[in-house]
Amino acid sequence: MKVSAALVVCAALLAGCAPSISPLYRDYDLRESADGALRQRIVDALGATRWKVVSTSAPHVVATDTVTLSRFGLYRVEVALEVAPVGDRYARVLVHPYRVYFTGARRKIPYFKRRLRRTILPELARAFEAQGLYAIGSDVERDKEAGAR
Repeated sequence: MKVSAALVVCAALLAGCAPSISPLYRDYDLRESADGALRQRIVDALGATRWKVVSTSAPHVVATDTVTLSRFGLYRVEVALEVAPVGDRYARVLVHPYRVYFTGARRKIPYFKRRLRRTILPELARAFEAQGLYAIGSDVERDKEAGAR
């Protein structure tokens, strides 16, 4: 009995210390009437931020140039975005963060860390809201919210 209680306490402590992970995308909803200009709204929203739109081989996706968000001793964090319009009402922002080490090696950051979310999402949310696109989160966040009701 004491061993199982100790395991439960240990598991609770480890869960509390686990990083808050989140998928590397966010969805946005156009709450106004769809006027067929969703792509232009996305380009205008990105133009109002530090993200510079670049051409891409995928014609339906709006891509951005890489932005260096932070520099640490051994590496820097670089991020690029891709925004994919879904129909005429929704857009999915895909975030591509990498650690670029002083040796030149690049490693993908596999999930949205809190620091990245705080650095990227508020700025994007303000710019997208100015264009009528409102954040509806990720599938994980929407599932959690639906389960809480």
